[in-house]
Amino acid sequence: KKYLRMPNTILPPSTLQIDCIALFPGERSEGSFLAVASSDLTGNNWYSTLRIHDPLDTENDEADFLCSTSGPCGMSAISWSKPCNALIAAEDSGDLKVYEVNNTDSCQQISAAACLSDHSDIVNSVCSLEKSTCAITGSWDKTVKLWDLQNESSSCVRTYEGHSRPVSSVAMNPTDDATFVSCSYDFSLKFWDVRTENAAEAMKLDYTPFCATWSRANGNEIAVGHEEGVISLLDRRKLTKDENVVKIDDSFPIHSISHSPKGNKIAFGSDDGVVRLMCLRDKSIYILGRHDDYCTTLAWEELGAETLYSGGWDGQIITFDAADLKT
Repeated sequence: KKYLRMPNTILPPSTLQIDCIALFPGERSEGSFLAVASSDLTGNNWYSTLRIHDPLDTENDEADFLCSTSGPCGMSAISWSKPCNALIAAEDSGDLKVYEVNNTDSCQQISAAACLSDHSDIVNSVCSLEKSTCAITGSWDKTVKLWDLQNESSSCVRTYEGHSRPVSSVAMNPTDDATFVSCSYDFSLKFWDVRTENAAEAMKLDYTPFCATWSRANGNEIAVGHEEGVISLLDRRKLTKDENVVKIDDSFPIHSISHSPKGNKIAFGSDDGVVRLMCLRDKSIYILGRHDDYCTTLAWEELGAETLYSGGWDGQIITFDAADLKT
C-alpha cells in the first residue's frame, strides 16, 4: 500500500448523493464537460438530477452549473455517445433515456430526446459504442440489450440471454465496436458479438463481479472489481487459465473501476470511500484520496491532462492528477 501525494481539487459538492458521472467534449480543444447524475429519496420515491458542469471553471459554487434536468427515477449509470452527441442514462425504472446536449463552449441546454423501454427491471449499466449510434445495457432482469439510439421505434435491436442472475456490468471493447463483455451475480463473465445472440466465450469467476472495464490500449485486457474487494485481471487470449487476482488491503466491495486512457493504470473506488490507483506494470497500489461515503463512480479525462474524477454518496466530486505517477 502506497500513499500518493498529488494535488486534488474538490468540485462543488451537492446535497444529493452522486450515483454516476461522465465526461464529454465540447467545441474546444482542452478539457471536457462533466455530467453528474445525483439522486435523492423523497418519501418512498427516488428522484434524480442530471447536471452539466464545466471543470475548468474553478470559481463556481454548489449552485453554479451550466444546465440541468430532473426526473422521478434514480439514475444508475450514464454514458456519452459520440456519434449521437448525446448522454445516455440508465434508470431504476428500467428505461433508457437519451439526452441531447447543446455541445458548445457555453453548453447551456440539455433536453430529453427519447425514452427507450424494454427492460423489465432496473438497468445497472450502460455503455455506448465508439463509432456507431448503438448502446449496450445490462439489467436486473438478467438480460443484456443492444439499442439503436436513433431508432424511432424506441425498441431494442437485440436481446442477449444467458445469465442466470442480474447483470451487474457491461463494457465495450474500445478497439472493436462489435464485441463487448458482461458480468453477472451468477459469477460469470461473458463475451459477446453484437451480431449474434449467443455468447462467444464465457468464464466462471471465483468472486462476485460488480463492475468491469476494458483497456483502451488494446482489445485483450479486462479488469473486474468484485464484492469481496478483489480485482481480477484478465487477458482474453488466456481465458482458460486462472485469472490474475489482486487482493486489496482492508478490502471493501469495489463498485467502480476504470482503465486510464493509456491503459497502464486502473483506478477503482470502494464502499469505504477510498479511491485507489493500480499500476499494471508491477501491481503496486496507491491511495489517492477518500470520500466520506461510498465511492460510486469514476471517469478519466481524455483531452489533455491525465486527470481522474471520482464521485460518491457524500455528494462530492474529487479530481486527481495521475500524470505525476510514473509507470
